Amino acid sequence: MRQEIEAFQALGHEDRVLCLIVDGEPGASDRPTSSTRECFSPPLRTRKVDGQLVACEPLAADVRKSRDGKTNAKLKIIAAMLGVTFDELRRREDQRRLQQRVRLTAALALFTLAAAAAYLTALDAGLGFPGGIAFRHWLDGHEVSLMRPIPEDMTIRDKAAGLQKMLVASLEQARDGSNSYPANFNRSRQQPWAHNMAAFALLGLSTRTALLTGGPAPMRSQSEKNFGELGSVSTPEFWGLMALARGFDIQLDDPDAPIRLETTQRTLEEFLSPDDPGGWTLFRTIPAMRRADAYSTAMALMALLEARRARLPWSGSVERRDELIRASFDWLVRNFQTTADPPGWQAGTSSLGESADGLTLQIYGRLLDAEREAGLHIPDLIDREIGRHLARVQGRAIEFLGGSGEFGVDPDGPGGLPETSEGINFLWHPWAIDCATRWLNRREGKPLSTQERVEIQRLLGHLVLSLGDQAVARATQKWTFTASETLYGLSSVLSTSSRTDSSDTPRRAGLGASTRP
Repeated sequence: MRQEIEAFQALGHEDRVLCLIVDGEPGASDRPTSSTRECFSPPLRTRKVDGQLVACEPLAADVRKSRDGKTNAKLKIIAAMLGVTFDELRRREDQRRLQQRVRLTAALALFTLAAAAAYLTALDAGLGFPGGIAFRHWLDGHEVSLMRPIPEDMTIRDKAAGLQKMLVASLEQARDGSNSYPANFNRSRQQPWAHNMAAFALLGLSTRTALLTGGPAPMRSQSEKNFGELGSVSTPEFWGLMALARGFDIQLDDPDAPIRLETTQRTLEEFLSPDDPGGWTLFRTIPAMRRADAYSTAMALMALLEARRARLPWSGSVERRDELIRASFDWLVRNFQTTADPPGWQAGTSSLGESADGLTLQIYGRLLDAEREAGLHIPDLIDREIGRHLARVQGRAIEFLGGSGEFGVDPDGPGGLPETSEGINFLWHPWAIDCATRWLNRREGKPLSTQERVEIQRLLGHLVLSLGDQAVARATQKWTFTASETLYGLSSVLSTSSRTDSSDTPRRAGLGASTRP
């Protein structure tokens, strides 16, 4: 190494000899006890000055941690090679490192933002990640969403109107010019129950005048025959009364309309439970065997509210009608099953501790109707459960079963009557539409927050836009009652069918005074 350094110095490039200390000590050769620690070769420790060799210590970069360190040592070597000062090169290095850190920080920030955006998008889409529910509630409270667009009200209404036309066409095709709507679409069965349901649903449309003019009278009632027969049930009578109430205003010139109204109401009085105030029964039996049930009572409340909307009395008395509305409402509230999963109402007289989803949705809608139409107060417990139940409907498939109930008469009861039973399947889809629409448009009770309003609007979009075509296809396959109930549910989207006019002035003098009989 010494010869190479001397040869290089001899060429006149002494200033181009660059030293790098990696070990040892400069000047250690001056001390006999540590001469072996000398790190500089002898040619580097002397310099010719005026022809004389004098001792010197060369400039060197020191990589040791206690000195320059590797980074500064590298910069010193590079500075000497480039002919610039160490400080200038260090400033350049600091700038380079700063720029590198800025680029790295920016890249990490962009990555973090992208990951956060992907995670929040997944939460918005409804994937089951932690914090999803709270985040979606926050989005709904601000009416924003990327993956769950809020459907426009007009879009839902237009879709509902189109689905209505399809159902009307199917029902009219099933009637095929006859005087009644059949129980099924192959026209193999005729049934007052199915006929009155269809008439009631069709009379809720804007084309109801044309239907009455060119079609059958919707007031056909089971009470017109077999009045005292045990097997007669209340449901056809309730649907008949509702159809009569909806069509009454365009049949004022029909002298038989008040008679049909009075006959139907008189028949329905036979289904009131004598021992359970406000409760109604499915079967007409002797008073001791009348077991009130939630389905019949819900139908009674629905029919009574339709009569009130049409300003029709009950047995000549609006006070009697409103008394029955209040009693039926209170019975349903009293028999709300808080311990069921989910809370709701029992379907039938043989199932214990179980609630039916479709029946519960139907009753929720009736309570909301009574709140708006008659000013009745829904208890806070039930009020909260309505919102919770509707939240559970979101995302539900059309194949979901709404429940069923078996209604029966005890054959071992007094009188030795024969055993009588009736099985009823409850649809959930049309009553979910009806309940959600009434919940969204309620004027009494607690106002909905922005979040709740957006969630219900999304639910209606799911029920009408996403499931509507499937619902209509299923409703027009076999039984006409599914088409009628679906038609009614869709009608609620276009109109809540609840008046603000609470006038009780009878529609015609022949209906009786507003006093109790």
